[in-house]
Amino acid sequence: MGGRISEHYEQKVCSLQRPRSSNRPSANEVEPIKTYRGHTAPVTTVAISSAHSAIFSASLDSTIRVWKLPKPSDELYASFDPSVAVQTLEGHTDAVWDLVLLPGAADANGKTNEDRRLVSCAADGHVKVWSLEGKRWSLTESWALGEGDDVPTCLGVYNHDFGQVLVGFTSGLVQVVNVETGAVAMQLGEAKNGESCPSGFRTSCRLLDAQVNAVLSHPTLPAVIVAHEDGYLRVYESKSSESCSLLALNAATATPTHSILAHPKAITSLSLSPLSPMAALTASVDCTVRLWDLNKQTSLQEFGGHRKKSDEGVCCVASHPELPVVASAGADGVIRLWAAT
Repeated sequence: MGGRISEHYEQKVCSLQRPRSSNRPSANEVEPIKTYRGHTAPVTTVAISSAHSAIFSASLDSTIRVWKLPKPSDELYASFDPSVAVQTLEGHTDAVWDLVLLPGAADANGKTNEDRRLVSCAADGHVKVWSLEGKRWSLTESWALGEGDDVPTCLGVYNHDFGQVLVGFTSGLVQVVNVETGAVAMQLGEAKNGESCPSGFRTSCRLLDAQVNAVLSHPTLPAVIVAHEDGYLRVYESKSSESCSLLALNAATATPTHSILAHPKAITSLSLSPLSPMAALTASVDCTVRLWDLNKQTSLQEFGGHRKKSDEGVCCVASHPELPVVASAGADGVIRLWAAT
């Protein structure tokens, strides 16, 4: 199942396991099994927790809503059930841009425990941590990480330490932040023209001036992949927290190991390929999704089909965690599914 972002303040959930309706104009169209309404402004992102059978949606209305995840067998066009709206999380004062669920610590057998922490970032400059206590989510931590116009734009799980989270900023900077203390363990970024950013002068040292729109920590390699407004993919080596402990917190502590001009326009979303961890998928305002070989820094494939609407193209790309399937969501209101053949 997957979430669909809508400019009509709602989310739709579709099941790929359900037989397709013969009444649809195309046999390839999938009917949504559930529609959630409640936000008073457009939805910006969604996150799904299979462990808690929950969907989290963020919106320009500054709230986060928690919904019951439907079962694939749920009846189509069933009457509205108020119990699907589990909870509304309030705390931000401006548009919530991104959400990420952090996996729990591994147990003695090496199995990762269920996610019990939700991290959000918003245009108010704050990153907030929400924790599950019993059956309710509550705000446990909040930090003002933005400075002036430089505010958080996106989040990513830091796969080398689930106690930390990746935070992207409008300046082009990425921070690795401890979710319990708010301390910055590491900063990734570079100044324009290769200039260095001296310690303590982040506000006067504008970095790339290329907003971070998506950030991804590689699951096995010490690398962080960053997607920017200028169309570039930048790959950074992610050092351990210990190796960065002596570095000045306000300095850009790393420059990219390599950069790829992935699209002629802004990259909006980023995901690893379900077929190879050494290949990345990028979505762009140019209405395409591209597959990149990270080692060779070359394009392997381009996926088209989305149409531009209101100067936007493909808003999101995501890979199925188990199947060789990729989904792309466009500003044209269409979700396209791509399968390996």
